[in-house]
Amino acid sequence: NNTLKVTKELKKKMKYSSVEINPENFIKNELKDYTLESGVIKLLVEYCKNDITKIENECKKLKTYNFETKKISKSDIEELVKDLYSLFGRPSIPPVVLFKLIFINLYFK
Repeated sequence: NNTLKVTKELKKKMKYSSVEINPENFIKNELKDYTLESGVIKLLVEYCKNDITKIENECKKLKTYNFETKKISKSDIEELVKDLYSLFGRPSIPPVVLFKLIFINLYFK
């Protein structure tokens, strides 16, 4: 396996550098031309779970959405971002719908 040998040699000779991106600073830089309501940055980081890729995508969406006003509020974040990234995994199924699914499954077995 020449590839494995080359990889091992490269690892020995290379320096690793860790790159840490602060989500708050990233958002401030991305939205520098926009007026941000108090708490917008914290809310965006919370909904995107510190994922820089998600934050970047949502910043682009927010810039497009608020192009004319150049103002971003908490309601904009909640309207555009909240539904996409649940805080605790997938949203739950409403109990009535769950009961109907179980009933249909039992009835048609």
